[in-house]
Amino acid sequence: MTMILAKHLVIAATSLGLLLGTAHGTAAAGAAPRVESGADTDVISPDDRLKRNQVSAASDVGDAEFRKEQDRGLAGDKDAALRVAQMYKSGSNGVPRDERRMLQWLLHASSLNNGAASYQLYQHYLDLKLDRDAVFFENRAVEQGFTPPPRLDPRRG
Repeated sequence: MTMILAKHLVIAATSLGLLLGTAHGTAAAGAAPRVESGADTDVISPDDRLKRNQVSAASDVGDAEFRKEQDRGLAGDKDAALRVAQMYKSGSNGVPRDERRMLQWLLHASSLNNGAASYQLYQHYLDLKLDRDAVFFENRAVEQGFTPPPRLDPRRG
């Protein structure tokens, strides 16, 4: 009886999260969205997240510099895509702070082989304690030619 109730609570929480745009209340913050598949729930892999990611032009916000960078990013400029992500992260150039849009643009820049964007995704997922996703993007950053900063030896005092 307890297992059935717990299962229904998970389904209800997922449904509510999807209605609110946040699967399990964390997708907006970049955590792995969950998809119902029969009796279990499956987590979307980082690779699938990259493939499914879509960015679109925001015409109702931003200054001329933002719109120029956004157009370049949509046209395939990996550095412009990263700059748009940073604008959403900091809330600069006339755009509001928007973590969801920042992640979309970081994923877009990463898919365009921007190692710095992939490394920022690594840091983001590491902060969320999503180790599998963090390792995926750290490896991707290195494969894209990004040289991560040296790590401190944890044994140092």
